[in-house]
Amino acid sequence: THHPMNDNDMAQFSVLVVDDNKENLKVVSNFLKEKGYQIALALNAQDAMNILRENEIDLVLLDIMMPEVDGYTFCRQIKETEALKDIPVIFLTAKTETADLVEGFHAGGVDYITKPFHKEELLVRVNNHLMLSYAKKHIERQAEQIRKINRTKDRLYSVIAHDIKSPFANISMLISTIAEGYLEPGSPEYDE
Repeated sequence: THHPMNDNDMAQFSVLVVDDNKENLKVVSNFLKEKGYQIALALNAQDAMNILRENEIDLVLLDIMMPEVDGYTFCRQIKETEALKDIPVIFLTAKTETADLVEGFHAGGVDYITKPFHKEELLVRVNNHLMLSYAKKHIERQAEQIRKINRTKDRLYSVIAHDIKSPFANISMLISTIAEGYLEPGSPEYDE
């Protein structure tokens, strides 16, 4: 199967960036645009949730400190939504918040990137988690195919077993009839 690795292939991945600071949104989206990712931007959790519900998003970059609904709370909401729970969330955090990152991991985040953003680090972390997520989905698809094949095989075996059992049941009955002396050796019935 095709593994998306070079920059042209990155266009099939979409990243949602959620930050109440427009300057941060601009910086991060410029980094991601250079790599060819499809980008969605949101200034708050409500807009972000609408985007997630209406679009196929592969990864979320999420600011921790936002007014109204903060990043931790929003990450929990994503993880509690069946259709969205497998989307990896990377927290965007100010250096001072790094002590609180344990809470971020408990909320369901997979990683974090500290501000001010370092372009190469951000791109490597985004790429790594997209690849991990892609590989996981690929493995789940293969596992489902194997389960399907096994179900078909089991059905086939039970049909074969049934088809084989019928003639054997007749043969077995005939042998016991002979063994119990109901058929006289040499008689026409016996020869038949």
